[in-house]
Amino acid sequence: LSDNLNKKFNKDDVVNIVGHSLGGILARCLACGGHLSFNVKRVVTIGSPHRGTSLATNLLEVGVFRDLVPMVTALSKSSSFIRSLPKINVEMGSIAGKKKYDLPTRTYSIDIPNNRRRCRT
Repeated sequence: LSDNLNKKFNKDDVVNIVGHSLGGILARCLACGGHLSFNVKRVVTIGSPHRGTSLATNLLEVGVFRDLVPMVTALSKSSSFIRSLPKINVEMGSIAGKKKYDLPTRTYSIDIPNNRRRCRT
């Protein structure tokens, strides 16, 4: 992603980056990671789990998506990925919400849009 952005913008450009959910985490990593050849003025994240998400933690506890989606592991509250996010060194705004996810412990079904399979635990 950084390679593609570096091709589009030059060192004199000043860019604002907006990301939603995981995209906000990626925007933070891009802006603060030192791999961009242009200037980032501001990062705005919308609903991004900068401290991890209890949904991912709960999905791991009940065994849903552990092997299907590695990002569930990365976004759990105790993940090394979340703990290693770069310090914020640009102007940053965050639009956040708080929603509690109550997952049933016996059966949990999720439709996977690409192939319509169902996962059950």
